[in-house]
Amino acid sequence: MVGSDFKPFSSFPSAHVPPGWLRSMIHAHYVFLTGNGQYDFVPDMEHGLALQRLVRKASEQLGIFRDSIREI
Repeated sequence: MVGSDFKPFSSFPSAHVPPGWLRSMIHAHYVFLTGNGQYDFVPDMEHGLALQRLVRKASEQLGIFRDSIREI
C-alpha cells in the first residue's frame, strides 16, 4: 500500500491522500511518454506549463484563504 503511516518515507504526496492516486499518475506518465493511443490526449509542454500556472494560482488563493481564517 502506498501512502501508509510509516513516516517520513511513505507519507507522500501527503498524509490525507488515499493510495489510489498512484495508479492514475502512472497511467498519465505512460500516456505522456508513449503517446500510443490514436484517441489519447497526449499533453505537451504548453499544457504542462498552463497546468502549473493553475496549480500555483490555486495555491496562492489557498494561502489567502488560510490567512483570512487565522484572523477570525
